[in-house]
Amino acid sequence: MEFQALKKPDQINEQAYIFDFVLFHFLQTIPTFFLVATNLSHTMQAK
Repeated sequence: MEFQALKKPDQINEQAYIFDFVLFHFLQTIPTFFLVATNLSHTMQAK
């Protein structure tokens, strides 16, 4: 999918590749953060 951007590093393709990577990483980080936050709040309520 993204291999074309690596073969032909235009400015636009490069930016799109970086944007996709950052967006994907960001979207993966949010659920983890949310799970940790809910776990912490439940732990606080239990005490």
